[in-house]
Amino acid sequence: LALHHPDMFAAAAPLAAAYSFPWLARNARQVPFLWIGGANDASYYLRGVIVGVERMLKFGAPVSLELLPGEGHHGPVKDFERVFAWLLKQRRDPHPKSYLFDIDTPLHGQAFWTEAVALTTPGRMASIAGEALSKHELGLRVRNVDMLSLTPDPEIFESGAPLRVHVDGTQVWHDALPAGKTLLLTRQDRGWQARLEARRAAPAGYRQHPVADVPEALDMLGTEKRLANWFTDAMRRATGAEIALYSPVYYRGLPLPQGTADVIDLIHCSRPFDQLLVTLDLTGQDLVDILEDNLRGLDRYPAMGVDLPGAGRLVQVSGMKYAFDQRRPVGKRIVDTDLKLDRVYHVVVEGQVVERGTMLLAGRFKKLDYHTTEIPLTLALYGSAAQLKQIVAPREGRVREVTGSTP
Repeated sequence: LALHHPDMFAAAAPLAAAYSFPWLARNARQVPFLWIGGANDASYYLRGVIVGVERMLKFGAPVSLELLPGEGHHGPVKDFERVFAWLLKQRRDPHPKSYLFDIDTPLHGQAFWTEAVALTTPGRMASIAGEALSKHELGLRVRNVDMLSLTPDPEIFESGAPLRVHVDGTQVWHDALPAGKTLLLTRQDRGWQARLEARRAAPAGYRQHPVADVPEALDMLGTEKRLANWFTDAMRRATGAEIALYSPVYYRGLPLPQGTADVIDLIHCSRPFDQLLVTLDLTGQDLVDILEDNLRGLDRYPAMGVDLPGAGRLVQVSGMKYAFDQRRPVGKRIVDTDLKLDRVYHVVVEGQVVERGTMLLAGRFKKLDYHTTEIPLTLALYGSAAQLKQIVAPREGRVREVTGSTP
C-alpha cells in the first residue's frame, strides 16, 4: 500500500515480511521503511525482503532492515510498542516540491500532483517525475504514459496565476488553471496536447479500471486449469519465452468472473503471490524430469487448509502438452508429450519457483542459471488483458490424465 501510494503514508513497518515488491522500490524514497525480520526465518522469506530493501537503498530511500538474532518468522511481532513508537516519530511531507512515482497499472496511477490515466504499453512499468521550478513553473518527466491529469498543489504553486508546464523539456501549457479544473495532457504524434477538464469527483468504489472482456468465467479447477492456461499464456507473452510453467501450490486466488474484468479482478485471481518472473533455458528432458517430480509429489505435498480448491503440485503449462498416468511407476508416469527431449527451450516461471521451490525441480533447486525479469506476474496479466482486450482460455489438452497406458 505504501509503495503504491507514497503520498498517503508517513512511514511503513513491514514485520515478518516475505516479499518487498522491488519493481516499486523507487517509490520508497518518499516513505521511511522499517523492515524487521527474524534472523532464523526461512531463507526464501529473507531473500524476498532483502532484494527489495537493497534496491530501495540503492535509490537513496530512507530504509532500514533489522534481523533479530535467534528469532524465526514470528519473532518480529513481539515488540509492537517499539514499532509504534518509531512510526509515531515519522511525519509525512504533504507538499513535496519534487517526486518520482513508478506505476504498474492505472489502478495505482495517482500520487502527488498527477494521475496516469492511460499507459503507452500496458504490461510495462511507467513513471512520472514532477519538479516545482518556481511558484509559476513545473516540469514533468514521463515514461510509458500516454495520458495524465495534472492538479498542481496550491501550497506550492500560486493559485490563479499563469502556470508554465513542461513535459520532457517541452512547454505544453502557459495559462492559469481555474479552480475546480485539472489539466489533461495527452501524447500526440506531434507532441503533448493540453486542455482543461473538470476535476473528477472521487470514485464511488474501487472497481474503476476495466481492462478486458471475459466471455466465460475462468477458475483453477480440474486437471487442465483454464485460469492457469491464461496465466501461462500471459507469462509467455510478457517475456517472449517458448514455454511457461505454473505451479498452483498455495493458491488462494478467486475465479475470474464472466463479464468485464477490472484490474482488481486480476489481482484477486492471482493471489497471494506477486513476484518477478524469471526465465531460464531447459532441455526437453529437463522439463520432463521436472514434470515427473511434481507428479511424484501430488500425494506427498497436499494442499494446506487455507488454500483454495485447485491448489496443488500438478504443473500447468503453455507452449507444450503432456499426458500422465498416476498408476505407472514413479519416474515413468508421463506417457505422452510434444517436447523434443534434446532441444533447449526458453522457459518462464514465477520467481518463487527458483527462490522458494514451490515447484519440485528434480534435484535442480538452487542449481539453475536463471534471469530475473522486471515483470511481476500481475503486470504480465494486466499487459496481456489490456493489449488483447479479451481474456479467453479454452481447454486444449495441455495437461491430461490417462489411465491404463501400456508401459
